[in-house]
Amino acid sequence: MKATRSLYVGAALLLVAAAICALSGCAGKKNVWGDVESGLILEYRMKQGGVLKYETVHEGVEKVEVMGQTNESATSKSYTFTVASKGMKDGNLLLGITVDSMEAGLKSVQGEFAADTEDVLGKSFDMVLTPLGDEVDLSAAEEIKYSAGPMGDRSIKSDFESIFSNLAGRPVKVGDSWESPDSLYLDQGNTQLTIKTVSVHTLDGYETMMGLECARIVSKFTGTVTGTGEQMGAPLIIDGTTEGSETWYFAYKEGYLVKASADIDSDLSVTVQMGQEMKIPVTSSGSLETILIK
Repeated sequence: MKATRSLYVGAALLLVAAAICALSGCAGKKNVWGDVESGLILEYRMKQGGVLKYETVHEGVEKVEVMGQTNESATSKSYTFTVASKGMKDGNLLLGITVDSMEAGLKSVQGEFAADTEDVLGKSFDMVLTPLGDEVDLSAAEEIKYSAGPMGDRSIKSDFESIFSNLAGRPVKVGDSWESPDSLYLDQGNTQLTIKTVSVHTLDGYETMMGLECARIVSKFTGTVTGTGEQMGAPLIIDGTTEGSETWYFAYKEGYLVKASADIDSDLSVTVQMGQEMKIPVTSSGSLETILIK
């Protein structure tokens, strides 16, 4: 009887413990990020008051062929920026972005040129970011500009339009893929470009970066480049393609980007309409890296 009674008492205690656990929410409680077995739920989830600091470095080479002669130029840009979480707005993240530093330059056969970025240093704007990484409101960045000398003033808006990579919107396991379209408008003073791409992202595995458990995601993208411009009074029509790859690391428990590295190649045709029409082939290649530094 004692043994039987002990079994009943033990079972009763387990039932009571289970009931208490269920009431407190600990029974079957799941992490907001899911798990690697059933699938990760990748979302941007910065806590209100949280602050992150990133550095972005871009290097590019452009080759223009005119009448059998190839001219090459190199561009560079680096900047650091702070991201401060201001909480939520209509279910999206409200982020305060501050430009801490910026340098930009051009090197060509005509010489070297450095942009005057003094006017953007310390300037801030608000960004609305969806949990899946869509930058839905960057209007405040449009008016923050720096001088690119003979190429006119440049807005910093294009530097932040695709700074955060897009997430799946569903639980994903290693090997799962998802697509995301993107459209980027670049106003380069005397030239306006529209770049439309489609990216295929694949959860490639997991890796620890800067002490953070990260999802490693590999992306491939293709797209088109169209635009118009003017050079020495002659109208320009720009048309071409672009493609590239990116590897990025997302801290899935904390909910933010840790590192992204991309390589980009473009093949363009610039039609100059001055008297007789002339088509000029332009090829460009570049690298872009954004990394968490604080």
